[in-house]
Amino acid sequence: MTHDPRELVRSIRPQVYGTGSPFKISDPLIEPLWTGMRVLAGIDPTGTTLLDADGVEIDGMEAIVDGLTAAAREEDDGLVLDGFITRQPGQDIKRAVWSDEMPSMGRMLGLRRNRAVDTIKLKEAALTEHAFEPDDVLTFVAIDLLWLDDTPLLDVPLLERRRLLGSVLGESAVVRLGAFIRPPIDHWVHSWRAQGFGGLTYKGANSRYLPGLPNPDWLVAGMPHR
Repeated sequence: MTHDPRELVRSIRPQVYGTGSPFKISDPLIEPLWTGMRVLAGIDPTGTTLLDADGVEIDGMEAIVDGLTAAAREEDDGLVLDGFITRQPGQDIKRAVWSDEMPSMGRMLGLRRNRAVDTIKLKEAALTEHAFEPDDVLTFVAIDLLWLDDTPLLDVPLLERRRLLGSVLGESAVVRLGAFIRPPIDHWVHSWRAQGFGGLTYKGANSRYLPGLPNPDWLVAGMPHR
């Protein structure tokens, strides 16, 4: 198998969100549900290749291509990232809040009641908001790191992949690291809702990456209401 990340990325498809109750996920990392174009990015010192969820190369995203190429550390031979090209806010979103607390029982019941939200529609919205306008300000939001230098990370637990991602990818006006938190989530839900997010993703901290397949440890839920 080639170790060239810009060729390697052509052989991978994004992992798919599974179905089921997010409350069954042990030790979840919770993120806002990004909407926009799901993208895999292969980056090396010479440039960046962007592919959509079907493996088709994306043209016309020169600012994001240049931003990703510049964002990778010079000492790294290459990266493969999972992320979104989105119009949603990339700036000022807090992440990596470490807490072992769990939501109150009342909060959990409120979240369960909110399962009436149609999560299928939420997932479809996350993947189909591709109608970007020429004047849109677009951002690449990185949500996962799949390959680093000559090392595949698909079998590395998600939490470790996310920690590595934060250490190897710099941020800029067009490249952001996706937010993630751990329970309790009340304060962050209020902030994310105010920024226009309509849903959440729950991902097991110990989950692996399954290219092109549904992962039962990656689930979408509606944004809970107070």
